[in-house]
Amino acid sequence: NFMEAMRDDIRAAGFDVPLFTADGPGQCRNGHVEGTLPAINGDDNPESIRDTVRKWNHGKGPFFSPEFYPGWLDHWGEQHASVPARDFIGKFDTLLASGISVSLYMLHGGTNFGFMNGANYGGRYQPQPTSYDYDAPVDEAGRPTPKYFALREVISRHLPAGTSLPPVPQPNPTIRIAPFELSQSAGLFDALPSPVRSGHTLTMEDIGQGYGYILYRTNVQSPGTGRLVINDLRDYGVVF
Repeated sequence: NFMEAMRDDIRAAGFDVPLFTADGPGQCRNGHVEGTLPAINGDDNPESIRDTVRKWNHGKGPFFSPEFYPGWLDHWGEQHASVPARDFIGKFDTLLASGISVSLYMLHGGTNFGFMNGANYGGRYQPQPTSYDYDAPVDEAGRPTPKYFALREVISRHLPAGTSLPPVPQPNPTIRIAPFELSQSAGLFDALPSPVRSGHTLTMEDIGQGYGYILYRTNVQSPGTGRLVINDLRDYGVVF
């Protein structure tokens, strides 16, 4: 119902471009909605992609991989993700040779600013660091890597006749910054907005806060002992 509502809102707003869903082959059962192209993530088998798309798209294409992974993201507490070009370059070549359209996720690594780094759930909570370098073919600083040139070589073999790839720009120069000292700070308890009062614990959604931190406070009316139990903490917690 949620996906159908998004589709309808996009159409009602006047967008008449083709729409697609991005799912793994086994997820189309619940992820595909009528009126959109079922596009298949992560599958490197051209016939499997065709079969899945035809199954959910009235027996026809086009055939599209919206997320083909030349790298992977990092999680706190884990090793930096590293995906060698040899692990995917042949699969990429096979898809292009088979007429499957491919979108690389990610071609260019980047940075998540503020609190927008997000998290995954792979049987446990897996928060992501600010960096989204992704071990991508173009790194977080915008520099082409050997992986980039390996992809470029494959793409050059599948260009229309009479076309060629433009030259690769030189990487932007880097600068050296002299050491400097941060001498100012602000205390957490000195920078609070007006409080929201409630008889029970509220979530961020309850008070219309998109992201950031919440300070929960209560007054203990009389001396006592006990345990503070916090179920499913989804971020970083400090108890004062």
